[in-house]
Amino acid sequence: QTETFQEVPAPDEGKQGGIVALRALDNGSMWLLTEHDGGFRVADGRTTAIGQGKQIHDVFLDSKGMEWVLTDNGLLRVHPATGHATSYFIQTGSGDPNHQAFFSVVETDGQLFFGSVKGRVWMYSLQKELFELCETPLKDDVVAICDTGNGVQAVITATQGLQMGQLGKEKLEIIPTPTSFDFSKYPIRQVYADREKEIWMNVGKE
Repeated sequence: QTETFQEVPAPDEGKQGGIVALRALDNGSMWLLTEHDGGFRVADGRTTAIGQGKQIHDVFLDSKGMEWVLTDNGLLRVHPATGHATSYFIQTGSGDPNHQAFFSVVETDGQLFFGSVKGRVWMYSLQKELFELCETPLKDDVVAICDTGNGVQAVITATQGLQMGQLGKEKLEIIPTPTSFDFSKYPIRQVYADREKEIWMNVGKE
């Protein structure tokens, strides 16, 4: 058995603050994510720094082979062959408080649904390559979107709970939670949808 260890080069030594997470995509790309200074894409023997100065929340591979990078300031779409990154919704002003963060994504029937701030879900058509905004009732960070079947999505927010319905087609229904439970005190940290389409939420104290 042969093991190979690779050192990831950094333009400014120590700036990235270390690798805190790895994301392996089905197309063979490996992403090494730092805490607050973007990440490194390793593919075809090349290592590319992407998203420097941003916090990457997730990396997603769509059915057309494009790699999407969800950050605390916009989206990046990376072409798998060239590694070229196209940016969306990125604010360039220094200290701008209106940065639009993206936390979650799911693909359903040729559409990507990106969860953002203030209950916003941005729908992206893979065919038309256009974005459309969907406002949801709960005005909170959309930390997860789960496909529950029959075109229905569960849209989960950090501190206000769960809402369900067909995004872009109807107003979502807010799902009540036990009155004894307060998501503002125990925000949702992680979400998992099992093979039966049941949704599990990991919560924790602020």
